Amino acid sequence: MGKNLSKRYVVKNRKRNYRKSFLIKFTISCFILVLLIFVGNIKNEKIQSFKNYIANTLDKSTDFKQTKNDIFNVISGFSDKIYKTVPVNNFKDNNAPMASYDTPVKIAEASNEKVMMRNPVDGVITSKYGMRIHPVTKEEKMHGGIDIAADRGDVVISAAKGVVEKVGEDEFNGKYVVIKHDQGLKTYYAHLSEICVIDNETVDDNTKIGLAGDTGLATGVNLHFEVKLNGERVDPEQYVTFAHKD
Repeated sequence: MGKNLSKRYVVKNRKRNYRKSFLIKFTISCFILVLLIFVGNIKNEKIQSFKNYIANTLDKSTDFKQTKNDIFNVISGFSDKIYKTVPVNNFKDNNAPMASYDTPVKIAEASNEKVMMRNPVDGVITSKYGMRIHPVTKEEKMHGGIDIAADRGDVVISAAKGVVEKVGEDEFNGKYVVIKHDQGLKTYYAHLSEICVIDNETVDDNTKIGLAGDTGLATGVNLHFEVKLNGERVDPEQYVTFAHKD
């Protein structure tokens, strides 16, 4: 008699546990179903991974506490990634990092985003960028910058913030300054009468770097101004705006 009562108790207990387990699984399944329906129409790689992970979790685990913790961890990690931002200034080209799949990221177009430059000196252009007859040698040569008329001693400023890469003097350029900027840009300032900065000095777009003059191979007082992009000369008038001498 005692054995029969014990067996009935075990069977009843198993049924109770089975019903409890079934109810727990059913509740979790309903929760997951509602959640998946909610996100099902969103086309996103991380959301797809989230759905796959939840499905795998239900297949592998029947422990309520572990399943609940797994789901909570997935949701928490997913939420953290959704709200992360990626600084656009960190992109050096058109290939955004994988984090861009977590959140919308504007991909910077390098050709459209130029360093803002100021005119390094007041004046008008007397010789533009391109092929020309050199005023001293009388030979046709490529003019790699622009010549800007100025008065002797006029202040010459850095066209943009950067670091002075080199100052020097030679027979052709006279006294000159080279400044390195962001985005692969460098600016060159030649024929100065005086240099007011030193190597490795940090400058902004209003730093006095020298005074206009006619040192080197020049026919008069002017500033020879060049811009290089990734080592190649480009037309400075893409970055600065001057009137042209008639």
